Amino acid sequence: MISKESIRKIYQSTYPAFIMFLISSITMNLVGKVAVKIYLESIETISSHPVSENITTQFFSLYGLHINMIAHVICLLYLLPMLNKTLKEAVKYHNYSSSIYLVAITIVGFLGLNLMLTAILNISGMGRSISFQNLATMVAGGSVPVRFLAVVIIGPLVEEICFRGIVLNRLLAWSKPSAAVIIQSISFGAVHGNLVQFLFSICLGVALGSMFVKFRKLWVCIVGHVVFNLLGFVFSILISMQADISVLLMLILGVIFSSLGSFALLKLPGAVM
Repeated sequence: MISKESIRKIYQSTYPAFIMFLISSITMNLVGKVAVKIYLESIETISSHPVSENITTQFFSLYGLHINMIAHVICLLYLLPMLNKTLKEAVKYHNYSSSIYLVAITIVGFLGLNLMLTAILNISGMGRSISFQNLATMVAGGSVPVRFLAVVIIGPLVEEICFRGIVLNRLLAWSKPSAAVIIQSISFGAVHGNLVQFLFSICLGVALGSMFVKFRKLWVCIVGHVVFNLLGFVFSILISMQADISVLLMLILGVIFSSLGSFALLKLPGAVM
């Protein structure tokens, strides 16, 4: 049984993640409603044809990422003071691993993880779920620079500050590292809003959380998350170009790269107090 004290500590450690989720949801809804209304009025002004009933879906497929970036910027303003306070209170560690080598094997490992999970997504058929397809439609909308900025830069930065910089750091202050990694990865999955992303975000959260526990460097987690999302971004472009991608090859390369990256990371010296 989990004690009341443990539940209280888990809440105190993880609530910033759910506040971030609320901020994002409220921003997406409020800004989205205002933007859709303006969008509808502009269409009605320039067109004499009746407006389609699925205009909201059309709008979010085109401009959903723009609103998502606004939500993330607001979250960042909320999270940065909390990150600063959390880092001041956290135990200080020293790391003697080569930064260049650490970046290189992080890139290899997270490229492999993305390839492997994307292949599993396709093989299992989970990517055909309605909620995941709606998300994919929104991510595929907008210009390439907007998609790159939202998916590859802003998203990973804000999420790492929240989940590894704040939530995991707070959990590590009172719990075992293994428990801390599991709790933060579940909360990381929970805020993504659909079953497919929940499952895959837990896997990503475990990998990023384990790296943070070993090296105590937030920037390493940001690099890993950026690489993971970058490959997904590239795949979205290839799919839009109707490129033929071998799922079996992705799975094989994913297993090889993720295994090599994991093995190399395990061999590196971890952070010490």
